[in-house]
Amino acid sequence: MVAIRSDWPQRRLADLLTATSISLETYQLGREVLERELSSPSKNEKGVFANRLNVNSHFIGQSAVKQVLAGEITNGWKDIAVALEMKLVSFQIRAAMGFPNFSWSDTNRACLLLSTAIALQSEPVAKWLADLIVSSYRGHGPLKDWNVSPFEGLALRHAFSVHGSSAGPLPRSQVLPQFYDELLAAENLEATQTALDRVTLERVRLVSDSYVDYPPFQFSPFDLFPVELLAELMIRHSGIPKFGFGVLESPLCDPPLPFPHVRDPLVDRVLARVKTLLPIADVAWC
Repeated sequence: MVAIRSDWPQRRLADLLTATSISLETYQLGREVLERELSSPSKNEKGVFANRLNVNSHFIGQSAVKQVLAGEITNGWKDIAVALEMKLVSFQIRAAMGFPNFSWSDTNRACLLLSTAIALQSEPVAKWLADLIVSSYRGHGPLKDWNVSPFEGLALRHAFSVHGSSAGPLPRSQVLPQFYDELLAAENLEATQTALDRVTLERVRLVSDSYVDYPPFQFSPFDLFPVELLAELMIRHSGIPKFGFGVLESPLCDPPLPFPHVRDPLVDRVLARVKTLLPIADVAWC
């Protein structure tokens, strides 16, 4: 097994800094693709919208993480909001299409969005995703593959909590099955902090494909924005008191609440177009 270095968040940020100019250039090209698709739709326009929005969310997420950690807090959180809007609308389109060519990444995106909605106290998004996740789990679809990484099992717990129903025994991950056990078993604040110190150090195992084949937090902003931990603390402690995040400690571990969600006019235009083609779920961050 690859050894963990405690400076992995700093090394991750250095990688993002190196890729920033390419990321922003690719992001802008992606926006141009969306503009062209709106002006002259192709036969696969729904798929183009879903894919390009998801990919663009990664690139603007990289820039956002860099900005927040460089002290450009307001602009950084604004770009994270744009990334989240793109990822949500992309997922809504995929869901309305019935998840064609389904893969584990669809389940992973649902879980990432649910964790984020809980952490940022976006009740409508959290409820919609929790309903979809719980019904999928109980009905064996359309979302599935709940044991690819330990994160999906944690998100299942959160979904049942938001849904207000009993989860019963949940599947264990095929890899790192005990990853969150210490945190889930913590009975007091001290035990919770001890568990967070360990999880934040070892979380690189779920970020880098050097450790696992399908890292659930591979893409920004979720690599350094620990939404699943924030969601767990929000559910169990209502976000209070504040905990330390060990090697991950940064402004990304303390998002502003209420969160300053923004609307991207281009994404709104894509959503308006897709609503003429598909029965899109009526849910939004703001």
